[in-house]
Amino acid sequence: MTMRQQRETMSGEQAQQMKMMQWMMMLMPLFFFFMFNKYSAGLNYYYFISLLFSALTMWFLRRTTDDKKLLAKLEANYEANKNNPNKKASGLAARLEALQKQQEELMKMREATRNNRK
Repeated sequence: MTMRQQRETMSGEQAQQMKMMQWMMMLMPLFFFFMFNKYSAGLNYYYFISLLFSALTMWFLRRTTDDKKLLAKLEANYEANKNNPNKKASGLAARLEALQKQQEELMKMREATRNNRK
């Protein structure tokens, strides 16, 4: 499923849930600040620095990344490789494909033995 299809099929309820999740991601560090305030200073400092670093990283990535250009590039790459016969499956996909072929051969052998018995 492409990102565009996913965006188009997302219902209003899911979009509302996504907004709530974004708010939770923004508010949880504030809650953590007050919850961990009674613990050692190192833990609170760690969460503060982690939040600050993550926020700055996301801000930098959002400022430097053009979403439309990236989406167009991903879709072009997908279309170019969609019907490529030379593309080999790798890793887990290759193992699953091999297992599926073995299963099909076993089924054919079972059918052949059943037909021979009759």
